[in-house]
Amino acid sequence: MNLFSMKNIFQFRQQIKHLKSLFDARTYLNFIAVVEGMIKLREWKQADLALLGDKTLRQIQYFFSNACWSAKKLNEFRLRFLRNKSDFRDRKTDFVVADGSVLEKDKDASFSFLTEKVYSNLEKKVVNGIKLFGASVHTKQGVKYVFDFFLYFKAKWNSEWEAWKHFLWLVAEKTSAWIFVFDRGFKNQYLLKYVYTVLKRTFLIRISPSQHVYILSPKKAKKRKHTPKYSIPDRISKRIDSFLDEGSAISLKNGKLCFMSGVIVRSWVGEFREEVSIIVLHRNGFKKPMVLCVSIAKISLEEAIQYLQIYFRRWGIEELFKELKSWFCFEKFKTIALESIEKYLAMVIFVHSLLSQSKEETEYIPELREVIGI
Repeated sequence: MNLFSMKNIFQFRQQIKHLKSLFDARTYLNFIAVVEGMIKLREWKQADLALLGDKTLRQIQYFFSNACWSAKKLNEFRLRFLRNKSDFRDRKTDFVVADGSVLEKDKDASFSFLTEKVYSNLEKKVVNGIKLFGASVHTKQGVKYVFDFFLYFKAKWNSEWEAWKHFLWLVAEKTSAWIFVFDRGFKNQYLLKYVYTVLKRTFLIRISPSQHVYILSPKKAKKRKHTPKYSIPDRISKRIDSFLDEGSAISLKNGKLCFMSGVIVRSWVGEFREEVSIIVLHRNGFKKPMVLCVSIAKISLEEAIQYLQIYFRRWGIEELFKELKSWFCFEKFKTIALESIEKYLAMVIFVHSLLSQSKEETEYIPELREVIGI
C-alpha cells in the first residue's frame, strides 16, 4: 500500500472529532499529534513523533502507558468509522481471512514479563516475542481492510486453539461474512468443527497433499476381522495427490487441476465427519500441489476456481503484518506494560485503516483462468 497524497488526509481532524468523548483534553491533543506523526512517517520512531508534535519522549511514553483511554473503544470506533463508507459496509458476500504472526522483540531489550518463547514460521525457530492474531475482511469488489486483532499470551489460556476460538467468535459476532479462510497452520479439527457447527460459517483451508480422504467405494467393501477405530462404511481411503494421476484431472497449460466432492478427511474423523470438497492445483515447476478444502459437500468446476481465487486473495492479511512490522516498527516498541502495547497496536491499526479508506484501496485480482491457463 503506497501512501496517498497528503492533501487527501488534511480533513482527518474533522473525521475523528467524535473521539474527543473518549479522551480528556490533554490526551486528545496527544492523540492528534501521534496520528499526524504516524501518517506523515512510513517508518517512525518515538523521537520523531516528539519533534513533530512538540512533545517530549516522556509525554509520548505517557500517551501509551497511562493515558485514560481505551484501546477497545478506539477499535470499536475504527470499525464504525470504516463501515460508514459504502465500500466497507458489512455484507454476507465478504470473506474473512484469519492468520497469526509472531512479533519478535529486540534481543537487547528486557521484556521478560511480557514476551515469551514462541515459534516463528518466518524464522523457522523459537524466538522471544508476542503472538498476534489478526483478521482481515475482503469484499467481493476487492476492497480489503483490517477487521480485528488479538494478542495471545500462553499464561492466559489453556491452549492456543482455545484463544483462537474466542477470537473467531468475536469476529463472527461483528461480521456477516459467509466464509472464513485459513492457511495450512490451522489443522486443528476441533477449531474447524467450531467454525462450521457453532459459528455457522463455511471454512476454506489449505491442507497437506499427503493427507488421506475417505471416498465412496465403487464396490462393496469386504468385512474385515479388525475394523479400524475410525472406519466409515462403504468408503475407502485414498491419498489426495494420487487423484492427479487419474483421468478426472484437468490438464492446464501450466499444470493440472482436479476437485473431489463428498469426501471426508481421514485425519479429522475423530471429531469432524462432515462431507467436504477438495481442490488440487499442481503448477508446472512446483514440487508439491496446492490442496484446498472447503466445507461444502458438492461443488462445480467453476466454483472450484472461485475458491482458488479467494484463497489467492488471502495475502492481504500477510501484507498487514508486514506493514505493522516495517512501516510502523511495531516490534521496536519501548513501552513495558501490556495495556500500553495494546493501545499502541490499536493506534497503529487505526492509522492503517485511516490510510486504507482514504485512498479507497481496491485490489484487482486477474482472472484465475488466465493465471493457471484454463
